[in-house]
Amino acid sequence: MIGSTLAHFKITAKLGEGGMGEVYLAEDTKLGREVAIKVLPDAVASDPERLARFEREAKVLASLNHPNIAAIYSFERATAGTGSGRFNEDGEQAGESPDPRTQDPSPPSPGPRTQTPGPSIHFLVMELVDGETLQELIEQGVPRDEALEMAAQVASALEEAHEQGIVHRDLKPANVKVTPSGQVKVLDFGLAKALDPQEGGAPSSSMSLSPTLTAQMTQAGVLMGTAAYMSPEQARGQEADKRADIWAFGVVLWEMLTRSKLFAGDTVSDTLAEVLKTEPDLAALPDNTPPSVVRLLRRCLARDPRQRLRDIGDARIELEEAKTEEAAPRAGEGPETAAPRSRWREVLAWTAAALGIGAALFLAFRPSVAPTESPAIRFDLTLPEGFRLGWGDEPILAFAPDGRSLAFVTIDPETAKQQIYVRSLDQVEARPVPGTEGATNPAFSPDGQQLAFFSNGEVQRISVAGGKSVSLAVAGNPRGVVWSPDGSILYSPGYVAGIWRIPALGGEPEAIVEPDTEQGERTYRWPDLLPDGRTVIFSVGSTRSPNNYDDARIDAYSLDTGERWTLIDGANMARSVPPDRLVFARRGTLYAVTLDVDTMTVAGDPVPVVEDLGGDPTSGVSFFAASPNGSLAYVPGAVTMGRAHLAIVDRDGEATRLSLPPQPLHHPRVSPDGRRIAFTIGEGATGTSGDVWLYSRDTEALNRFTFGGDDLYPLFTPDSRWITFLRGSGEVGIYRKPVDGSGNEELISPPGLDVALPGSWSPDGEILAFTQIGATPDIYLMRPGEEPVLFQKDASSPSFSPDGRWIAYASPGSGNASAFVRPVDGEGKWQVSPGIGGYPTWSSDGRELFYLDIGIPNRPLIKVDIEPGA
Repeated sequence: MIGSTLAHFKITAKLGEGGMGEVYLAEDTKLGREVAIKVLPDAVASDPERLARFEREAKVLASLNHPNIAAIYSFERATAGTGSGRFNEDGEQAGESPDPRTQDPSPPSPGPRTQTPGPSIHFLVMELVDGETLQELIEQGVPRDEALEMAAQVASALEEAHEQGIVHRDLKPANVKVTPSGQVKVLDFGLAKALDPQEGGAPSSSMSLSPTLTAQMTQAGVLMGTAAYMSPEQARGQEADKRADIWAFGVVLWEMLTRSKLFAGDTVSDTLAEVLKTEPDLAALPDNTPPSVVRLLRRCLARDPRQRLRDIGDARIELEEAKTEEAAPRAGEGPETAAPRSRWREVLAWTAAALGIGAALFLAFRPSVAPTESPAIRFDLTLPEGFRLGWGDEPILAFAPDGRSLAFVTIDPETAKQQIYVRSLDQVEARPVPGTEGATNPAFSPDGQQLAFFSNGEVQRISVAGGKSVSLAVAGNPRGVVWSPDGSILYSPGYVAGIWRIPALGGEPEAIVEPDTEQGERTYRWPDLLPDGRTVIFSVGSTRSPNNYDDARIDAYSLDTGERWTLIDGANMARSVPPDRLVFARRGTLYAVTLDVDTMTVAGDPVPVVEDLGGDPTSGVSFFAASPNGSLAYVPGAVTMGRAHLAIVDRDGEATRLSLPPQPLHHPRVSPDGRRIAFTIGEGATGTSGDVWLYSRDTEALNRFTFGGDDLYPLFTPDSRWITFLRGSGEVGIYRKPVDGSGNEELISPPGLDVALPGSWSPDGEILAFTQIGATPDIYLMRPGEEPVLFQKDASSPSFSPDGRWIAYASPGSGNASAFVRPVDGEGKWQVSPGIGGYPTWSSDGRELFYLDIGIPNRPLIKVDIEPGA
């Protein structure tokens, strides 16, 4: 089969064979990754009942998601280079038809060429695990501490499976691999049962374990290698449960410690006889074996299942504690004395007083003793007089690795420049970092001597002392950065992007992990690293609510193995606190929880730490930072509530406030006839989920216009009869609705269009210009109901000129965002703002262009005269 293709899997090498089928190395041409393919034996594939039972079992096994279990990706079917099959949501095979439950069971057609299909091949697609088998390592000799660590990982894998009701049934050193980094991966979980030839409801033992099946299996040497790890009840042909796995675990651990077989015979029968009659000689264990491990082996290898260790999780706990236990004489060993385990009560002392708008930061130190003995120390960090924090949807706080300095973004009231400041906690004043003007999102290097940050649409780095910054990579709409101990910088470069990496010294950026849109993932953002420096955690935004991260989740990803774990559901953003804690934000409250780094699961209930946390649910950002020594800094929610008045400003700068109370309103638009104003009302700092409301300038009445709960960016049509808006949840897209509310909402963008911000209608109302949010924003033109056409990459905020011949827009260009103009039909563009410019808008006669100077806090409105021309 080498060189052949099964569905979208290209076979490149044969890895081995056995009673459970031939195993091949293959390339998944769809996802661009290497996988292991296990082809089912003909005895299974040709038996419809066994095949159907195997599919059901394989689906259950595929649900296992654990760092120490080799993953089953899918169960496939192909016919010699054609077609494929996989599980649908009902556990049946599904092909490429829209409704897999109604598809023909035969393989899909190979194409227009006529050929006779070959026999169907059924195979499992599995995680490819690099490294040596535990059997190979035992033959080389495994040091005691490494053996205990590996055994604990095997126990953790079994614990996860047993909790899901899955028994391995064929645990042995050959079914365990150890990666070069020392991570254990248990293979072939439950496949013995899945391949069982017995009726589904009949009592049976595993196919690969039952001694009555020797004639079928010994040709491949499977039973010979398996018999030594059978439990006594399996050797008698009785049904196996999780206690059989515990026995096999004890045998494997014995071999790891002694480098010798516990049960061995010249034939299968001799080996089974040893299992049934020979008592393990615990005195044969090495002298440096901890007493607790000796006792554990005695419990695991009890012949009577009723006297055997009840739960493999207890074995994991014993092994983890035994790593630091000294060996002791065997004779007269007494009961264990377990050292008390410290609990993370200190986090309860992370507190701070309430603060009104105008004050900036809080810091709370975790005490060196439990809070019952000493309260937390807490105090304010004040900004220079007149300064205020940087605004927007970027994290604005970062601790140095030693926890003694804090970096944050603030704005100078005199120069109106946004800049990074660093405050040493033993100093009164914060100092600016020269060269960071316009910067956001600071992150310290591992040695604390440099800063990474975003500025001018790029990832940059600079010395903490200041100077000339170094540009590293493009990041048009950045969403978080962290500096790795290996000298690389991890970051999220855009609204809809994954986690990327670039060497801090410069080089080619590379995508590390990207959102799985088929699984409803839209974006990964706000990365941080666990204490090992090799596992990145990040927020996962959903396509269901692209503008509200209250239902986001926190995932972890191994930079070494590519393994993935979901840690917390319903969280905006998380940060790691060594050695094993996470702090995360959820709906304006900061929580802390313990992370079991062995299983990559959270332990216990989250503890609320701060109940008034600032942030923005539209981007998932929360304004806090945690240091390795347990310090916490945060910005209270009162500072970032985003409530505003609505006012009309004339050409002389005189503002007339409308008769509306201050509230979190965003994206106001005036109708072309000047009678109405549409805007979104909702919570958030910079623009948010909510609903569109209409304000009448004639009657001063305010009425709710939409009821979707996630409707943004209202825009009137040129005749003032309709409002278009973005719906950010459910069926995402651009909708329109009559202004008078007489009709239903109508989707006018193509199905599947992701977040698109309505920008401007052409004067005839035929063409809509909108900003498509991706890794970089791009402007598209669309006629309702037709496919959009790309107009300008890396640009946003389009605005049609009154004559329909030009579009003004904002684009980073070669540096800061500036306002540009280009013809609708034709080439060329002209920069109209000498500096930073955003949200360009034409005057009614087309002779003036207005834009906001978004580089300074109060965002003044600038006017540019436009000469009419051909």
